[in-house]
Amino acid sequence: MNIIQKIAFNWRLRGFWKREKVRIPELQETIDVIKRRYKQAKDANLEHFTRFYNISLFILIMEYDISVLSQYYVRAYTRDWERNFIARQMAALMYEMSEDIPQILGKEFRVSLKTFPLWDTAEKEINQISKNLNQFKVSHCKMLGELRNYVTAHRDHNAAKQMEIIDDLNSDSIYKLVGDFYDIVKPLVPFMTRIIRILGNPFVIVHHLSERDTHSV
Repeated sequence: MNIIQKIAFNWRLRGFWKREKVRIPELQETIDVIKRRYKQAKDANLEHFTRFYNISLFILIMEYDISVLSQYYVRAYTRDWERNFIARQMAALMYEMSEDIPQILGKEFRVSLKTFPLWDTAEKEINQISKNLNQFKVSHCKMLGELRNYVTAHRDHNAAKQMEIIDDLNSDSIYKLVGDFYDIVKPLVPFMTRIIRILGNPFVIVHHLSERDTHSV
């Protein structure tokens, strides 16, 4: 990246930071709402409701973490070691999420989906998200896993190896990769938002309460 490209990139980062400063408090408010609904569903022993609220909370926490890390990355744009450190945290987050999200969108999630009145393209949408995540994992898991194990979790005690990886790390390339990763998982937010709206339908709630009571007899 030449000096002109770097200046342009840093200006884009600063614009992103300004947007995230507004967005983070909104995310926190949404997380608080879903936490309350999750507790209510769990207390009411509504299994499928609990699962969907849990998944929504999981995705929101991931989104919150990406926003916070991105904000710190932008603010550290003149401090190379800090940028390198934050990029390593981003690498670990992407590694873990590319492993975890396909698991939470697995068999139990699909079973729960079948218990609600969904829109026609719901299954196609979630299949596409899962496919894109798997492609990302195949393409980047080895590199991200090495960063996670050697220089984020520090599981290897070979400091020379750690420094070699740190010195070779292109922080901006990791930040751009976060953008690619977020483009893949971003559709999960409107998808789960539509699910949450369905969960709030009084007829759906009554149906699941009656199903719960029938099974408990």
